[in-house]
Amino acid sequence: MIVERIKVHKDNVKIEIANEDYKTIFKIGLDDYLSLNYRVNQKLDETEITKLEKMHLMAFSFNKCLRKLESSDRSVKEIRELLYPIKELTKEDKDKIIEKLKLSGFLSDEAVVETQFYVDSIKQIGKNKTIQTLRRRGIDIELIKKYSENVDNKEQFEMAVIKAKRILATIKDKSFQQTINILKERLIKAGFENVNEVVLALDLQKDEQNEYKSVKIAYNKALRRYKNKYSDKKLYYNIYRYLLTKGFDSSLVKEIISLESEELDYED
Repeated sequence: MIVERIKVHKDNVKIEIANEDYKTIFKIGLDDYLSLNYRVNQKLDETEITKLEKMHLMAFSFNKCLRKLESSDRSVKEIRELLYPIKELTKEDKDKIIEKLKLSGFLSDEAVVETQFYVDSIKQIGKNKTIQTLRRRGIDIELIKKYSENVDNKEQFEMAVIKAKRILATIKDKSFQQTINILKERLIKAGFENVNEVVLALDLQKDEQNEYKSVKIAYNKALRRYKNKYSDKKLYYNIYRYLLTKGFDSSLVKEIISLESEELDYED
C-alpha cells in the first residue's frame, strides 16, 4: 500500500492509501498526523496500516464525544458510557480520549454541576432533586457538596412557595387534608425541603363549600364502585370507610351518607 494523497483540514487530516486492488481513506487527528511524518508515494507496511486504523478509530470516537458535548454538557461518566460500546478501544484508549476532552476544555464535571443547579433553579426544581440527578450522572459527592452549600436557602424557600401554588391549581376534588398531603408529597418529589413551613406560608383555609362538593363527588365515585357488591348497611359502611381514607371529616361524611341514603331509599 502507498500513500496516494494527504489532505490537511482544520480539525483533521485525510490520508488516502491504495494499491492495485484496494483504496481507502483514514481520517486522523492533527497531532497524530504530525507524529507520523508521512509523504505522498510513501510505502506503508501492515504495522503502519494497523497504526492508521487505530488513529482513525480514536479520531472518530473523539469526534463522536465532541458532537455530544456540543449539544449539552456531559459528565465524565456519561462520556465513558458513550465510548463503552466501541469494543475495539481499550480502557487506556478511552482514558486518553477523556483526558484529551478535559484538556481541550470540552469535558468538565464542575461545569456539569454548575449548569445543573442553574437550569434546575429556572425549572423550579429543588436542591435535593438536583443532587440526586448529579449523583445519577456520576458526579463526585464532594464536588456536589461544594456547590450545594452555596445554594441560597431563602431563594429555595421562595421557589418552593411558587411551586406549591402551581401544584395547588392542579389538585381538584380532594379533601382539604388530602390536598395538603398531595401538596407535600409533590414538593418533596420536586426536591424541596421544609415542606411543612412552605404549606404554612400559603396560609391555606378550608373552604367548607368546596369540601362539601368534594365529599359528594367522592361519595358518587364510591357508590359506583360498591353498589354492585354490597347493599344496605354494608354498602354505606364501605362508602364511609372509603371517604375517611380520602381525608374527609367523619361528621361531614356521616351527614352526606345520611342525606344520600335517604334519597336512595326514596327513589327505591
